[in-house]
Amino acid sequence: MKRLRTVPARLFSVLLLVVVALCVVAAFRFVNFESAATLLLFDSFFVLLMFELKGTLNRKLGVLAAGNLVGLFWNLIFCSIAMDGGRFFGETFNGLFAIFRPFLNFLWVITFWSLSLSAFPKPERAQAEAKN
Repeated sequence: MKRLRTVPARLFSVLLLVVVALCVVAAFRFVNFESAATLLLFDSFFVLLMFELKGTLNRKLGVLAAGNLVGLFWNLIFCSIAMDGGRFFGETFNGLFAIFRPFLNFLWVITFWSLSLSAFPKPERAQAEAKN
């Protein structure tokens, strides 16, 4: 009986991992290498830091997949802004965009990271310190 409950959970975990992998491949294929590298860095930091928190594996993978989807759409929007801005404003825009793009990518990573922390329960130590 317990095995019947774990099979859908494992299938859902595999589905979420496929979503994560497809987001990285789509970023590399349809946007650019920098977008795929940003998603890979986000994934590695997420795995290293978030998996130490309490919560189910499916919840952690779900938040990771949501982060990859947000990052993919963010980079698709940036790619279209870069192409249209370069056509309209010229090379000056491309230079400024090349300078500010890493900072803007950093912006979505930090924002999503801080919002995703609210999806997990607080550790006991933090709750004990908050009571004192």
